[in-house]
Amino acid sequence: MGIEVPDEDAEQQWRPASDAAVTQEEPVRWRLESPLGAVEMIEERSGERLTCPAERYRIFRLSPPDYERGRYVRRLSRAEGRYLIVTPADWVCNETCKCWLAEDSVAMGAGDLRAHRVDASQALPPQLSFDTPDGPVYVPTPASLFKLTGEHVEVDRHPRAGPLFCNEPPQLQLLGDARVAKVVVGIEGAAGGLRRPRRVAPTYEELRKWIGDQGVGWFYVRLYDDHDELIDSLDFRFVPTLQDVREDRVDVLPGEDGHGTVTFTLVHAKGLVVKPKKASGQDRVQIRQTGQGTLLEIPPSVACDDTTWLLTDPATNRSTELCLHVDRLWWCAVEEGSSPNEASWQDRPLRLASDDFRATSKRVLRFRLPAGWDAGNLHVGLSPDRRLPCRRVPGQARQAQLACRELERYEELTSSDTYAEIILWTTDRNGTKMSDGQVVLATKGWRAEEILCEQSICGRSVVLNVRWKERGETKHKYVRLWRMGSPWSLVCQRNVAAGKREIGLVMEQLEPGEYLIELVPGQAVRKDLARPPDLGQPSTCHVVVEPLESLRVDHTFVIEHVLRAQSPSEHLCLSLKYHIIIKGRIINQVLNGCADTSGVWLKKINEGWYCGELRIIANDGAPQYVQMLDRINPVKLDLDSEGLLVRTIEDRNGDGPLYCHHCRQLFWPALEGDCKERRHSLHGPCGLQFRVSGCST
Repeated sequence: MGIEVPDEDAEQQWRPASDAAVTQEEPVRWRLESPLGAVEMIEERSGERLTCPAERYRIFRLSPPDYERGRYVRRLSRAEGRYLIVTPADWVCNETCKCWLAEDSVAMGAGDLRAHRVDASQALPPQLSFDTPDGPVYVPTPASLFKLTGEHVEVDRHPRAGPLFCNEPPQLQLLGDARVAKVVVGIEGAAGGLRRPRRVAPTYEELRKWIGDQGVGWFYVRLYDDHDELIDSLDFRFVPTLQDVREDRVDVLPGEDGHGTVTFTLVHAKGLVVKPKKASGQDRVQIRQTGQGTLLEIPPSVACDDTTWLLTDPATNRSTELCLHVDRLWWCAVEEGSSPNEASWQDRPLRLASDDFRATSKRVLRFRLPAGWDAGNLHVGLSPDRRLPCRRVPGQARQAQLACRELERYEELTSSDTYAEIILWTTDRNGTKMSDGQVVLATKGWRAEEILCEQSICGRSVVLNVRWKERGETKHKYVRLWRMGSPWSLVCQRNVAAGKREIGLVMEQLEPGEYLIELVPGQAVRKDLARPPDLGQPSTCHVVVEPLESLRVDHTFVIEHVLRAQSPSEHLCLSLKYHIIIKGRIINQVLNGCADTSGVWLKKINEGWYCGELRIIANDGAPQYVQMLDRINPVKLDLDSEGLLVRTIEDRNGDGPLYCHHCRQLFWPALEGDCKERRHSLHGPCGLQFRVSGCST
């Protein structure tokens, strides 16, 4: 602790009245030998004296960015900032007030003093109490006498600097009884060895025009009384060309697909440069310029929940910071006593095992809370009447946790063959009612659901194409096909590769009747050990296998008319007679039933389509087209359920058909050269459909 001549008085020649009380360290700085003792300073030319009496404690307002230096103030203020209270070493903060201290006190000097840090960004109590050998001592914290007002950016969350104002410099409002004799306004922060710009005036209003002329910057305001004692010190940031910052707000709880992107719109005049301050994660943010200003698209990442941006005026090369915060809830599972890293936090269900919930488990569910939340906002369990409250993580104000072993009381979680969902509920900030939000934060076990089965043919065999959705995770799973009846019989079992959610069961001989498809986690067991499932289970699907004769295998369709999808009443006539012979169906991206499948291009949209051959009934002048069809076949058809309309026909290259109005024939890109050379009128390939009729081969 010491005495330093402020910048505004640096030209005067101040010195201590007694060298015994201080030790000079720099030309304008002296270290106090007795930090709480009295000291007197003299201005050599004018003889003016400045006396600082001895005090029982002293308060300093710390300056950013490292908060290791500060200036003496007479009282704590509710204005946001960090303060240091220096007391004798035998003073102890009362237990009722310790929660207001930013951290534990530390020894100072030769061990005869202690420093207590106070964060005034939170609402302080009316007074802080210290227990001393002579009884309690109270440090008052009256409401601040001053307040900066104006157009400020509400979404700014700078942890250290004062509010960010735009358009016009802020106004200073007096909230109580105080006499201000002098106001000093200057540029805050490092000046690179240069003298920082500042102005002095009897009132703040006289300095507002000077602030506006400076443009972008971080400013301080210091207010003094008639005795040149500092009454209060405020700071703010100002960007005159910034008009507003808007946030596209989203729910703090993620949806089924996790958190989404959050957009901030910075409305500003041309010329203002918005760039990220060098920090982890900000390179992932998408920056887009618009007619209104700048769009910042914040991706769903813990590293991007807090981002800092430099707003720079190229004319003055001055910058100030804008801090944006996105309130999102994250969670993870870690070992007890360890701290999660950035990659640990998740916004989708975790995969846990039954061992994680046993009494010996060291697994802990950890939560990263939105601003203003605490552990009392969260409950974890299986249902509203079977849930447990979370607890605060020591030393982490914005984290909560719950040991997985505390959930051992719920049998579903310790049973190895049961699927369960662990749900997170949130309460309002007073903890009095359930909020609308809840989210599945973890699953235990595995379960298939929404199983669908389509019946098709492959040659003379029946194909059951099974698709499903999954919840949870398992390394191994298999499909069982049961024939229902008295008794039930297990027809087949098939292992399913990890990550797959579909399989085709090709059965050489499958009698018509009722069947049940069952998806089971684990490895397949012997048929004689398998037990039929209960009807209605989520992991089952009921199937009725049709007689083979009712399926369209080796059936021939004749193309009667070509239709335009936009005007289906208009028929386009064909000069040749086309036959389509059905050979099979596309199952799992395989052209089942067709002999020559080499070089055939299949797309996802072709799944479930029929496949076969396109033929022409030869007549005079047509043999060349018959030969050309070898380059077209096999074809793929989107055939409707009634078998009367073909929505499109694709050749082996995946191309759709063209219709030549002059030749009245169908062409594919591989066959259309002759018509193009003659400049015939062609239509398609989009928008062509085909009316067909069936006939036996």
